Amino acid sequence: MRVASAEFVRSVVDLNELPASRMPEIAWAGRSNAGKSSLINALTGRRSLARTSNTPGKTRKINFYVIDSSWHLVDLPGYGYVAAAESDRIRWQALIEPYLERRTQLCGVVVLVDSKVGPTELDQTMIEWLTRKGRNFAVAISKADRIRDHHAADLAKSLRGTLPETVPVFITSAKQKQGLRELEGWILGRLSGWREETPVRATWHSETV
Repeated sequence: MRVASAEFVRSVVDLNELPASRMPEIAWAGRSNAGKSSLINALTGRRSLARTSNTPGKTRKINFYVIDSSWHLVDLPGYGYVAAAESDRIRWQALIEPYLERRTQLCGVVVLVDSKVGPTELDQTMIEWLTRKGRNFAVAISKADRIRDHHAADLAKSLRGTLPETVPVFITSAKQKQGLRELEGWILGRLSGWREETPVRATWHSETV
């Protein structure tokens, strides 16, 4: 993805803090330490746009980045943080679920599945939830360089068997740049489709919370 500019916008802990912009958004979701930040950095060609960490749950807020002054890349908190405590899970649900369900300019979600771990119960819950809500999403198998090629292919085949036919599965590696072009194509397709289908949409309004 040829990214001319990528800048951090803000971190959000309350729905009323969401950017008041009509730019289309692509959100990234996944288990803590699934390689989300590394893949975001590889995709945008930036070394530290999204901060990487070995500590599960480092991302505890919704982080917004503006790409090429035309769309927002949205980094959601990792699932590991959600599982830390019941109070954290409730707080996460109150922030993330309404965002994913009602944010009108959200035109796609990338769900990461760690290749070494496979789809967890939380991954399945996210996938099933997005399916029920009719959200456009893709699944990216991350860290493919850490497993054998045939294991990654088997995992992708298994996932495809449980997903709607319209949901693509990409085998990716931030380290080896594997699968990035295919994932980029899906993202650009979603952004283009959003602009063509509805040129102007209303953003989130606080009174709908």
